[in-house]
Amino acid sequence: MLIADVLESRFLYDQLSLVERSLNRHPRDVIRGADMVIIPMYKDEHKHVHTSMESNTIITYVGPIVRKVSKDRDELRRVFGFHGYKTVLVSVGGTPSGTFLIEKAIDSYMKIADRLNIPTKMVVVCGSAIDIRKIGND
Repeated sequence: MLIADVLESRFLYDQLSLVERSLNRHPRDVIRGADMVIIPMYKDEHKHVHTSMESNTIITYVGPIVRKVSKDRDELRRVFGFHGYKTVLVSVGGTPSGTFLIEKAIDSYMKIADRLNIPTKMVVVCGSAIDIRKIGND
């Protein structure tokens, strides 16, 4: 089973669309290899459906799987303590290279945070395989 909201990309035009078509081949192969693809949106909202899947893949639209946001961006920034701050977001997977990237991002942030002359906060998001308590403690 595969959960995906993009079955193929269609951002490029002219000659570049040929390159994009080639790049779409791999995701299409992954989709074809799945028994079922769950798409977390409504079918009429999904503009990039590949019409020739040519497989036994069952594509199921389940609608949005996140709750509706009832507050605007400024209210959410206040609630979560980010109001008045520029936010630096670092997002990595759960591999050893993710740990390396987090350490380097924190080092870089610490070196430049005071020089930015604006209030900033950094948020680090990582895969579950990374134990953030061990970051920087080697």
